[in-house]
Amino acid sequence: MLSHQYNLLVCEAVKACRELNAKTQEDVADAIGMSRSNYCKLEAGKRQITIGLLFIIAKELKTNIFQILTFVDSKNKIENNATTLSSMIIDFVRMSNQNLNVSQIHELISMIKNTFQVEDPEKSTKI
Repeated sequence: MLSHQYNLLVCEAVKACRELNAKTQEDVADAIGMSRSNYCKLEAGKRQITIGLLFIIAKELKTNIFQILTFVDSKNKIENNATTLSSMIIDFVRMSNQNLNVSQIHELISMIKNTFQVEDPEKSTKI
C-alpha cells in the first residue's frame, strides 16, 4: 500500500491533470466507470489509488503515469532524472501491491523509451 502522504500527492497530481484537461470530476468518473462520490474521495486522497486505476485515469486524461509521477516528484522537489523516475515507478508499483498486466508493462516500456529516447538495440546500427 502507498503511504498516506504519497497517496495524497498522487491524488493531487491526478486532480491537476484533470483540471488541465478541463474535465469535471463527473466526466472522469463516468468515463472510468466509477461513481462521482468515489472519484471525489479519490482526488481528496480519502481512497487509496492503485497502479491499475492510475493507468486508467491517466489514459482518460490523455496523459501517462510518468507525467503524473513527475508532478509528484516536482512537488517533493526531487531532481527529475532517469534514476529518480525509475525509482519512483518501482516504489509505486511495490507500494500499490499490485501486479501489472502485460499491456501495462508494454506501455511502461514504451513510455520509458520515449521519455528517455532509448533506442531499440536491435534496430540500431553497429559501427
